[in-house]
Parts: sequence; structure tokens; C-alpha cells
Amino acid sequence: MPLATTEAALVASYNRGCRAIALSGGCAAAVLDDRMSRAPGFAFATIAQALRFADWIREALPALRAAAERTSRYARLLEIENAIEGNHVYLRCAYATGEAAGQNMVTLATEALVAHAVAFTPMQQTDYFHEANFSSDKKASAQSLLGARGKRVTAEVILPATVACKLLHATPKRMLDYWRFGSIGAAPSGALGVQGHYANGLAALYLATGQDVACVANQRLESRASNPQNMAICMPASRCERDRRHRRRRHDAARAACRPRATLR
Repeated sequence: MPLATTEAALVASYNRGCRAIALSGGCAAAVLDDRMSRAPGFAFATIAQALRFADWIREALPALRAAAERTSRYARLLEIENAIEGNHVYLRCAYATGEAAGQNMVTLATEALVAHAVAFTPMQQTDYFHEANFSSDKKASAQSLLGARGKRVTAEVILPATVACKLLHATPKRMLDYWRFGSIGAAPSGALGVQGHYANGLAALYLATGQDVACVANQRLESRASNPQNMAICMPASRCERDRRHRRRRHDAARAACRPRATLR
């Protein structure tokens, strides 16, 4: 596991965890959902106009999808959800983005979608923005916890007591007791997600693999255990790219531009 960090204890901790998983026969994992979203917002003079605009969005979905998907070979508009707050309409546009994390991709697609909506809707807006803070981009939110922004991933490992005691110095039952105790403590604190602590591990992994480190902000985890040896997690907003060739080309060009033009003596 590549980790970019100056925290030696972090590397040692993840090494123990990886060894425990390997000695337990590995883990099972699944991607439950995969989507990236942008959330434009529109303001109208009256609530009645906002309601009519929301109805029009549903009717115009095929044309809006075509406008968005013309901006990319890979972006596919999956759905548009709307939320009406007074005379404001917020749209959450969810896309499939192929092998890319897709945050820039969906921004361009949504820009085209908004341009089409502004040009063809019969309702006149008083204002609009391409991103109106309804997508939970790089923010912890209940919306991200319950749904998906990126890949919603779940994984489990069946951890034998002998392995846990030898490598982690705790029994699986004691680890489960701690999780239950911590879950109660998380409730009055207003925490989103119930997990021990993994932000530093994710940040180190993202740095080492060139991912968007700020996305750690809205990744949350749920732990469940059907028995003391079944350790399961759910990450509802994991965002990473598998195909980064376009970024490597840009980085190579940037490094070339930063090379010194003359040798200093």
C-alpha cells in the first residue's frame, strides 16, 4: 500500500492491519454505486415559477441529457433530482464518469446543461449558479453518508481471534465493544459517520497516488458486525481515478516548464 506521510506510526499501524487481513484470508469488497454530481441552483420571482421550472426539468430531461453529454466522450447523465426551497430550485445532477474521478468533467457537463435550461425554459430566472453547494463537494454531509458521491464501497474481513490477539493485541469482541461504545459517544457530538479514525490513512494514500486529497473531507464510514469476528466498513463517497494518463501528460509538461533555464554556480 503506497503511503506518502512523515508519520511513521501510521505506516506501522497500516502494516499491522494489512498483515491481519492477509492472515485472515483477505477481504471481500464491492462497489455498490458509482456516480459524481454537480448541483446548480436557480432563483425565481415566485414559488409558482419555481414549481413550474421543476416540472419542466423533468419533461426536458432527454434534451438536458443530450446537452450535457455532448461535452464529454465519457460523461453520462444518470438522473436529476430537485429540491425546492422557497423560490429557489436546486438540481443534483448525477453522472457516470468512466475511469475518471470526474469532478471537472461533470462541471463542464453541468455548465452545458444549465446553458440549455436557461435558453429554453419558459420560466425567467432572477439568478442562477452552476454549483449551488447542494452536491456536498468536499464537505461532510448526511446526504453523502446516505447516498453516494463517487464510489460507495463496502468491505469485510472475517478476523479470527488468534490473529487479532497476536497482531492487534485485542480480541474481536473487545474491538466490537469499543465500536458500540464509540457509536454512542458519536451521537451527542453530532458526528457524521461512525468510525475510529482513518482520515490520515486516506490522505497519505491519496497523496501517494496523486488523487484529490481534499475529498477526504466528506468520506465517511459505517461499521457493522453480525458477529464479533465480522469486521465490515462502508465508504459512501470514495473518489479516485484509475486512468490518469491525461494528468501524467499535464504533470510532465508542468515539470518541464519549471526546470531551471541556466545552471547556477
